[in-house]
Amino acid sequence: MQASVLVPVSAGKILFEVRALNISQAGEVCFPGGKIEDGEPPLKAAFHETYEELNLDQSCFTFKKALPKLTLKGQSTLESYLVELRPDFEKKLRLSKNEVAQVFEVELSWFKNHKAQVYPLDDVNKVPPDLAAFLRNYPPLSGQTLYWQKGPFVIWGLTAQILKNALEEVN
Repeated sequence: MQASVLVPVSAGKILFEVRALNISQAGEVCFPGGKIEDGEPPLKAAFHETYEELNLDQSCFTFKKALPKLTLKGQSTLESYLVELRPDFEKKLRLSKNEVAQVFEVELSWFKNHKAQVYPLDDVNKVPPDLAAFLRNYPPLSGQTLYWQKGPFVIWGLTAQILKNALEEVN
């Protein structure tokens, strides 16, 4: 599967989604985006999916740069794009309740003061309880993950890797 996401930044904050409880990876923090359809350019797919999820069309964003492509298990890839949200984006923001439970923002300065922690993925007994709860929803994983926790929100896995790449560009 090929997928692409946007990393939206606005007024010194990054916008995140929390996935709806009725879809795969329920309750997990992610960036807006999704599957690339056959023949669809990755950036167009990210904008298309963001419109479906948040009602924010391409006019709500200024493209900044492509972030490093991530290769997933098998032949899957994930493209990500750093974009700046227009100041009035909240006027258009409407969540697709079928896909998004909520959105939240985290200040870029918070990430400067809170470095990612690194945890193994193969032992739920060695990770914080909130991360362990998500790991139990997956088949056994190997390797390690970056991890941030901001209040009730756990940022880990691919979202954390994309965030790390984005932070290197905005800091």
